[in-house]
Amino acid sequence: MTVAYLRDGAIDSASNLIAAPVPALSPAASFSQGAVRYLNDEAEVSRGEVRSLVKISLGFSAVMGIVFGGLVLALYKIGGNEAIQSLTYMGATQ
Repeated sequence: MTVAYLRDGAIDSASNLIAAPVPALSPAASFSQGAVRYLNDEAEVSRGEVRSLVKISLGFSAVMGIVFGGLVLALYKIGGNEAIQSLTYMGATQ
């Protein structure tokens, strides 16, 4: 047991035993166990939550792809081929 004397004169204590030792699983066994818990919908994160996050991520990626493509198209229409070449040259030198 750990005992601490606090500034106000009080005493605080705590056990040194954190938890009972758990037998270590191999990485493959741990992954398999997590996959089974996920498939049985017993994991910390439900399958519905994972599906929602995947949909949000795919939607965000699609929107960002459209925005980036629009910016490159606008750069090409305004600056022509030279603007695109200078942009690729700046990326290659950094």
